[in-house]
Amino acid sequence: MKRNKTLIFSSRVEGFTLVELLVVIAIIGVLVGLTIPAVQAVRSSARQTTCLNNQKQITTAAKSFETTMGYLPFHMNTYSNTKGCWVIPILPHIGQSALWTVWEQGKNDTRYVTLTELICPDQPEKKKQEAGMTYVANCGYSGQENDGNGVMALHLGAFVPSTSKKSMTAKMKDGASYTVFFTENLNATNWKTTNRNQYGVLWAKSRTTDAYPSSYHPQHGFNTAFADGSVRYLNRSIEYLLYCQLLAPDDRKAAKFNSSMTNQMKVQLIDK
Repeated sequence: MKRNKTLIFSSRVEGFTLVELLVVIAIIGVLVGLTIPAVQAVRSSARQTTCLNNQKQITTAAKSFETTMGYLPFHMNTYSNTKGCWVIPILPHIGQSALWTVWEQGKNDTRYVTLTELICPDQPEKKKQEAGMTYVANCGYSGQENDGNGVMALHLGAFVPSTSKKSMTAKMKDGASYTVFFTENLNATNWKTTNRNQYGVLWAKSRTTDAYPSSYHPQHGFNTAFADGSVRYLNRSIEYLLYCQLLAPDDRKAAKFNSSMTNQMKVQLIDK
């Protein structure tokens, strides 16, 4: 009689060794290390694009105001005995007609709100501030003097105060593509200020003013909108004389206040 033999097979499931786990973890770490900078770069690029679009929007608004009124907005205005900077006249042109009505009618309602169109996404703390702003207007020369021949220093910017002769794009002798409209400034406070050092950028005989362009962009520069509607990126190391020339609509008149302005420089800008 044959005995049936029962064969019993035992199967053993083996796990990863410690070395294999460490290798896998190391590979994941490398992949994460490669991915994070790429994601950050994409986010930075998106913020940069938003900043450019914001400046294009307010530039378009200023040009729309000029088309309607025949002159550019004043950088400082008076409404029912309340002063307000360049933001107020362009409100209807950035989709804020209701807020403009409040100003136009001199109501006592809350007039100052935070507008995302005025804030660079690389400066998020401004969104938490009432009427916070990043973008500032070209308010021209920092001085108040008269050259003795009818040229006021206050006229040497794209935007002038309401007490000055009206500014027009067509009368910019240097050309709209070489005259700054708006740029960025970390020293900007809010659009309810009446201090042009805080809602504008200025030029002077020397770089001694806080009203100079600045930003948090990682490329070490700032976006700048020009009178022709273009937005370009300028490096912080821009030659100061060139900066002054870009703010002055007419370098020949500017030379009356700053003799170095007669030293013409070739403008080379990066289109965006």
